[in-house]
Amino acid sequence: STKPIIKNFMEKVCDCIKKGTFIQFGDTGPIKGVLSDLCMLCTQSTDTNPFTREGAPIKSNQKLIRDQKVMDLVLELTGLPFSGGPLKKNPASIKDPEYKPLFPVLQLCYRLLKQLCKENYKTGVVIHEYMPQFQQQLGFGLKIADTVMEIYRNNKSLLQDLDLKHIEFFVWMIRQYGKRARYLNFLQVLCSCSNEG
Repeated sequence: STKPIIKNFMEKVCDCIKKGTFIQFGDTGPIKGVLSDLCMLCTQSTDTNPFTREGAPIKSNQKLIRDQKVMDLVLELTGLPFSGGPLKKNPASIKDPEYKPLFPVLQLCYRLLKQLCKENYKTGVVIHEYMPQFQQQLGFGLKIADTVMEIYRNNKSLLQDLDLKHIEFFVWMIRQYGKRARYLNFLQVLCSCSNEG
């Protein structure tokens, strides 16, 4: 029942893009419920809030979500609202009241992606392919920086392939948005692997 709910939500997003408005978007409860449940499946914790839940990863569940192509749908969903209509022209408008129903869904998507690549380097490599999309959406409060940080955390293969443009991008983010802790933490993650700097 997970994939049909995500696909149904994606169809609603496509309809809104065609109409050029998200004002009458409808109920987001089912998609938020599915994404929250998936976040819970990824880690061992007593915390029931998907946005604050941490803990040891449950690798078998991470793998299942990836292998069942649910992760692929979530990755597609994170880019879909920005693929056409007003958000394509002005991604920063995601903060506008019109997109209020969509905003927490995208935050949950990014939280799930973070949990999926937690200590899971193979998944991190797959999600890393979406880095250009993530960079375009950074700075809008979607919790992407936490996801990006987790992709690189102790992932030696990705850190070895890192080039100067990635580091320069986050230096630019710090200059653009100020010395936010998550951007500074991200630079720290980029510069060390398993506590080796």
